[in-house]
Amino acid sequence: MKRAVELGVVFVLFFGLLGFSQTADEILKRVEEQGFFGTGRGSLYAALFVEIQEKGQPTVDYAFRVWAKEYPDETTKVLLLYAAPEDVAGTLFLAHVPKEGATRMWLYLPELAILKELVGEAERKGEFIAGSGITYEDLSKGFSYREE
Repeated sequence: MKRAVELGVVFVLFFGLLGFSQTADEILKRVEEQGFFGTGRGSLYAALFVEIQEKGQPTVDYAFRVWAKEYPDETTKVLLLYAAPEDVAGTLFLAHVPKEGATRMWLYLPELAILKELVGEAERKGEFIAGSGITYEDLSKGFSYREE
């Protein structure tokens, strides 16, 4: 029995160390090979909850759902629905990201019953979307795990 435990410990340590011998680039490459956001699938659904805390300010809770699909031609479509807080609930963000060419993005504001197409990176390079640290360019260039 003692011998079996010793062999088990050696086995775990040996194969555990093999896992640590991978570089960050090797791990990232394996994730990217899995396809869409590393899911190994052509689609994604996520329900997310984010709590924003700023010193001296009340906590703000955001809840949203994201649906995304990658098509055989490598076009990606993303739909984001805000569920909370109440003042933004029902707001929709839609993006159409072709493999090549300009990304198109829309924002639907239910309280105003307005659907607006957001201007892409060529027209608004470096300009921030109001109330955020996100630029139009950030949204239009898509997602990557790698820093450029």
